[in-house]
Amino acid sequence: MRLLTLVGLVTSVPDPKHTVSLLRSAGIITAADLLFSATPHAIWSLLATQERATLSIAQLEALRDEVISIIAVPSQDGNEQLLLESLSVSPAFVGVHALDEALCTGLLPGEIVEITGPTGCGKTVRIFPDFLGSTKCCLAASCVANRFTSPV
Repeated sequence: MRLLTLVGLVTSVPDPKHTVSLLRSAGIITAADLLFSATPHAIWSLLATQERATLSIAQLEALRDEVISIIAVPSQDGNEQLLLESLSVSPAFVGVHALDEALCTGLLPGEIVEITGPTGCGKTVRIFPDFLGSTKCCLAASCVANRFTSPV
């Protein structure tokens, strides 16, 4: 994107159009040139001596930061994305009344629930087949027997 197209949006320098003209004389024409070609100090050193008096390094840094904020794409972190997804998806219920009550709101995408119990209590036989058809969540039941004894 050419810096000249951003002139109307820039407020960090007193005369954006003049600043863009100065940068053009130093070979800085696009936002990419400003952001990736050199540091603000190196760009400032490319300006003629009389031009340096009208534009400080601090102003170049402020201009760089402002250009970044103008052209940056808004983003979300993973937690925000999970929250948005959970708000737009209805919860899935397991189908076992006692378990659904214990989970209160059902299972939402991104949640991890571990179901444990002694061998043969029905973790896999009762819960897994009912839940396999769901496209909203995935539930895995552990069938490993607990080999620990009670604490000493």
